[in-house]
Amino acid sequence: MKKNQKRRFLAPIIVLFVILCALLIIAARRLRPVLAAMAKMQAEALATDILADTMRNVLQESGVQSEDLVTYYYNPSGEVFAYSVDTVTIENLAAQANTEMGEYLAEHEEFVLEIPMGQITHNPLLAALGPDIPVHVRVVGNPGVDYGRSFEDAGINEINHRIWIQMELVIQVTTPLLTDVLTSTMQFNLVDQTKSGKVPATYLGLDRTS
Repeated sequence: MKKNQKRRFLAPIIVLFVILCALLIIAARRLRPVLAAMAKMQAEALATDILADTMRNVLQESGVQSEDLVTYYYNPSGEVFAYSVDTVTIENLAAQANTEMGEYLAEHEEFVLEIPMGQITHNPLLAALGPDIPVHVRVVGNPGVDYGRSFEDAGINEINHRIWIQMELVIQVTTPLLTDVLTSTMQFNLVDQTKSGKVPATYLGLDRTS
């Protein structure tokens, strides 16, 4: 008799538990695309801020100006025939930017997304309703910095000279429901000048990008 009572008592609990598990699985599946979109958007915004803020801070702290990085040599006609680049300073800027990106990532390695319960319904009218579900998102990044230069014809007897720093940030976004990898890049011009003459054949100094 007692065994039958226990069975009758446990049966609805088991059924309730199974239903609850099924609802949680459905909710997780419905939340996954919403969470993925929100986490990606937040991570991309974070990456953009890191890239922009890092280079701005590095240039402000160093006090380096574009005219400090390159020296042009002119012929009697006022045309560029040779140039030299301060690659040591550029490499120091790149190294400093790489270090600061790593420090910035360490300070912002986690953020919380608040997803309204109504997102489970996939109904635009109900999407913003209900209590928010907090989801912790962990960010692990791998920064990379390089630099390059180019001389290109810009018109009749004119050349454009550019020196840039290329910054890349590979971010792994990890949440309870997904793991995704995002790559953000940004290019900052250190030198962008148009001069008279043809692309110079003479470069004075050492440049690992030559």
